[in-house]
Amino acid sequence: MRALRSYVRTVWRHLPVQIRRSAVHGAIGLLQPKISAVSRDVVTDPRVPRIVVGVLSSATGLGQSARLTATALRSQGYSVLGIDLSDFFYEPGGVVDHGLPNGRGHRGAGHAIVVVNGPLMPYALTLLGHRFLERKWITAYWAWELACLPSNWLRGFTCLHEVAAPSRFVGEAVEAAGTARRVIVAPYPVACDPPAPSSFARGASRPEGPFTVITVANLDSSFARKNPLALIKAYRLAFGGDRDCRLRMRLTGCQPEHRAAIMAAIGSSDTMEVEWRSGSRAELYRWWGTPDVYAALHRSEGFGLPIAEAMLAGYPVVATGWSGNMEFMSEETAFPVGYRLMPIDDPEAKYSGSGASWAEPDIEHAAALLQRLRRDRDLVRTIGLRARAAMSGELSAGTFVRRLVGEGAGTRAAPAFGVGASPSRR
Repeated sequence: MRALRSYVRTVWRHLPVQIRRSAVHGAIGLLQPKISAVSRDVVTDPRVPRIVVGVLSSATGLGQSARLTATALRSQGYSVLGIDLSDFFYEPGGVVDHGLPNGRGHRGAGHAIVVVNGPLMPYALTLLGHRFLERKWITAYWAWELACLPSNWLRGFTCLHEVAAPSRFVGEAVEAAGTARRVIVAPYPVACDPPAPSSFARGASRPEGPFTVITVANLDSSFARKNPLALIKAYRLAFGGDRDCRLRMRLTGCQPEHRAAIMAAIGSSDTMEVEWRSGSRAELYRWWGTPDVYAALHRSEGFGLPIAEAMLAGYPVVATGWSGNMEFMSEETAFPVGYRLMPIDDPEAKYSGSGASWAEPDIEHAAALLQRLRRDRDLVRTIGLRARAAMSGELSAGTFVRRLVGEGAGTRAAPAFGVGASPSRR
């Protein structure tokens, strides 16, 4: 059965994205799962179990956000069950051990946190079944990367009681859809699964070796949005072929044409290297090693999970100064890169057609920031430690659970983060 699923997944991923999208959304349009009319008192009752639903054993960002949700709830004393949908979403399952008891058989009152984005909510709830859904309060935990939701997300609102979002940027996009659903901003509790702290965060000297810039990206969520070619250009502009510097990239979900474009951009350089595989969180952090800087010249992020992880570890971050990551980045804790807002140009058609804009990062500004950090090692240490201190509290389990479970306000009330700043432009 696993071999058959692998074969079907391979065939599916080779179909043009427009065909895949039409087929999936056409099938989902036939599904009409019904949710119970229950009181939100279910959520605030500490005796009620929490059932986290999502791609729990996948190494993707959505998988990690589901696991962080479960870990945060357990750390605050809640009974937590899990339902792993990885195999049903053509995600490589079984990569990460989530360690949760299976919640499929739970009947009766419960709080289900469904970490599945809007268009696929009917499908996810159909997989859960009507008996499971009885007496459940459904919180959908959504992440989206633009300032407005696509129309195909609207069907998801029929499958939930409320929406939680990891940032105000996402929450405001959900509110703008005008569905009158409750919207909560609950930032990812990244501190529940932190990378190993940097050497200077541990009070140790930096290991000998070249000045190292790293980045991590799943390009299956859009090559154009993740924008790895911009980082290669900025690194080359900053350091050329300097052998005392290096760029390390870990890229997954990469189509052959995108891999070819990346290798062409790297050319014959022996100071830039790419790894093309995913793995467990522990393996990822081992690969991470002891860099000097984390960099991401994305065009838009709903939150920016790897950016937050790097800051929590105590590394200075150079990243595009727009969208969800600017709710935890500021000029005191990181290095926002200037940008221009541009109409979306996405050859994969994952984001085109919305009429929205995204950021075009200033490559010269990014290169200048990288050069500055190489020159000033004290600045690397100072900003890294400042970032780590800020993130440890703002992205904690307690902060997340209070916002998710408590009676706190939505996106227009108290800000979700205490360290954010308005993004700067150049």
